[in-house]
Amino acid sequence: MIAIQREVAAADVDLSEIVELICTGTQTLIGCSGATILMRDGHEFVHRATSGFVADLHGQRLGIDDTFSGWVYRQDRPAICNDTRQLPNPLALARGIRAMLAVPLRPAGAPVGILSVLSEQPDVFGTEDLEALELLSVVLSAAISNASEREARRAEAAQVIARLEAANVFSAPIVTAVEPAGEFWRAEEYHQNYFANHPRQPYCLLAVAPKVAKVRAQYAHRIEPSG
Repeated sequence: MIAIQREVAAADVDLSEIVELICTGTQTLIGCSGATILMRDGHEFVHRATSGFVADLHGQRLGIDDTFSGWVYRQDRPAICNDTRQLPNPLALARGIRAMLAVPLRPAGAPVGILSVLSEQPDVFGTEDLEALELLSVVLSAAISNASEREARRAEAAQVIARLEAANVFSAPIVTAVEPAGEFWRAEEYHQNYFANHPRQPYCLLAVAPKVAKVRAQYAHRIEPSG
């Protein structure tokens, strides 16, 4: 479990990479023969990540209204099916799935998808597997939420750059790269508020003051009055 969390933390913000890491890690941790992550898309699921004997299902769609995974999603509760011959829909059995365990993904409190482990043999999953899968679903839900937030910030930054270029604010194209934020290290205390505390320092006069003046002129409507 800890290893999966570390891999997710080290991954880029790309959501597809994160779901693939968790999918393969889940299969290994549970010790089953297959795993999948289903994300809702309209009135169906899409297999966003797959591993093991169901790897070929990647990108395929699955119904919500008449499947075991759909029932878990609609009820918003985890469930175990240790014999897919008992399911009304024969699709899982036709795909070689004899047992399955599924839990909802809730990055913002409401379900958006399913994390599921699968087996080619019946009667293999128990309560310990269910508890482990629920913990993994929390990790994945948090990763989905973080990735979505970061992607939204990246898109916002790209829009700002596009507006600045369209307005010809600068004489040359903007080459600033929009990348995931790395680990932040707070500077020593004497660096804090340095320009405000040392406005007459030579570097501040020559390098910082002109940039501050430009920002204040360009974004005066966004700057709150001090004091």
